[in-house]
Amino acid sequence: MLQNQDFNPEFNAYVRKGITDFAKFQGWKLDVSYVAGFAAGGQLEQKLAAAINAGTPPDMMGNNENGYQWKFLDLIQPVDDVAKEMIAKYGAPTPGIQYTTQIDGVWYGVPWFTRVGTAYFARKSWFSDAGLDPVKSTDTLQGLPDTLMKISDPSKQRYGWGITINTSGDGEHFVQVTCAMYGSTLADKTGQIVTLDSPETVNAVTWITDIYTNPKWKNMLPPGVNGWTDTGNNEAWLASKIGYTQNGGTLYAQSVQEGKTLQDDTDFLPQPVGPTGLRLMGQDGNEFWIFKGAKNVDASKDFIRYMLDPVAQKATWKYTPGYCTPAYQSGWSDPVIQAIPIDKQVQPSALATPPFLVPEYPGPATAAAAAVNSQNVYTKMTARVLQGMKPADSVKQAAQEAVQIYQQYGAKGK
Repeated sequence: MLQNQDFNPEFNAYVRKGITDFAKFQGWKLDVSYVAGFAAGGQLEQKLAAAINAGTPPDMMGNNENGYQWKFLDLIQPVDDVAKEMIAKYGAPTPGIQYTTQIDGVWYGVPWFTRVGTAYFARKSWFSDAGLDPVKSTDTLQGLPDTLMKISDPSKQRYGWGITINTSGDGEHFVQVTCAMYGSTLADKTGQIVTLDSPETVNAVTWITDIYTNPKWKNMLPPGVNGWTDTGNNEAWLASKIGYTQNGGTLYAQSVQEGKTLQDDTDFLPQPVGPTGLRLMGQDGNEFWIFKGAKNVDASKDFIRYMLDPVAQKATWKYTPGYCTPAYQSGWSDPVIQAIPIDKQVQPSALATPPFLVPEYPGPATAAAAAVNSQNVYTKMTARVLQGMKPADSVKQAAQEAVQIYQQYGAKGK
């Protein structure tokens, strides 16, 4: 089994214990590896394809992936039987999970939990010190920079803007979300034609890169912000150096584990309203995947059933408050979820239809869109502007890159 490593040691340890305990109870010989170790030196998809072609694939993995890309690359096999078994027991999955996991009516992944993904967090005390209401003062994207300047004070190592556009999962997601908030789309509603080269994308890229290049905003930027990887804003948050950030719910779950002071000083905020006037809402999720050529399919399905037992589901929610929320309809009324304020707050976003998930939104999920994401087309687009290219030229180049990727994945592209 491959295990993903989240920015939450307690959750990683809980999942690892679940794997080892179940294997020991069953009397199975177990080989469990973290994904980073398995894929060291190359992309995960490449390593999986090599292992499958060699006849030595892992059996399964639990992670948030785009099933369309993995199916196109012939990495996974259908799990329709066990997915429908879980749905019959626990109710319909959240829309975001179904969006990228059920393909042509067939489940290629079994929903595990809904991730608090598109989330914004604020340090309450900083806003209070500045005489600001965290929710009202961050309600619009355009108003964010002025607000976050007011809570910044470099002399106290307080920096309001805790968001990177460095090539990373967090950076890619922020650029994609911001482009969508401007009305930019990666592809048309058929999922076949790339539409990234548009005035909306140029406006979004111009706004984003101004944050990092205009001296006006210097005081709100943490030192080295554009060298951050996916742990950068988490670490800066825990060190009390940033007052506002976009991050997965691991940030809050880790804040809870750091102690009540930080937990109580953390505010969960809705996504700002962008220039289109819409508040886009949606959450993706983690699923269990069984790889093509797996030798232990029945054992893998038994482990899935074990991890989706109500006792195990409740434990998952408890270990990561504000991050792991129910994948199935029945879970949202559970007392465990109802007792966690952030979980209740995220429920409307998790159940929103259609789900706002980038980079595909508002088109269908496709393997090509997933490949654009994994190849960091969006952060490369902003990086070129930071290096001096005009936004319109960089957007045009990004669109050309996306067309090539779409064509490689069998789509028209243009």
